[in-house]
Amino acid sequence: MMKKIIAITALFAVAFITGCSLSNNEPYCYSAAAAPITSVTGPDTGQVNTPLTFTVVIQAASSCGELDRFYESTTGFPKDISAIVKYEGCNCDNKVTSLSKQYTFTAAASGSYTLRFTTANSAAPIVKTITITQ
Repeated sequence: MMKKIIAITALFAVAFITGCSLSNNEPYCYSAAAAPITSVTGPDTGQVNTPLTFTVVIQAASSCGELDRFYESTTGFPKDISAIVKYEGCNCDNKVTSLSKQYTFTAAASGSYTLRFTTANSAAPIVKTITITQ
């Protein structure tokens, strides 16, 4: 009996979601792209297994831009970090917008770690070197 109730509830939920999306005839605009990082502020030192928070300023191409995620392109160090911005909406002001977001880094061992944040000039990333102690 419980399985039947769950199945019926799930069916109604799917029908409701589908009904909402099918009845909307308005255009839907979406894109995502890497966006340049313009500044990074945060600590130069930290301790093992303690999160360090950096404030990252990202340059979005329009007023509809919002951070989707930080993308780490390498698994080792130095670590290359890019900002992926999503643009959702059809009526966007094409004015460059600055987004301030938090990036968190946690080191599992003591040592020196280098983070390279992608800028508009790929040959000149913003480099943060962090010294981690026990």
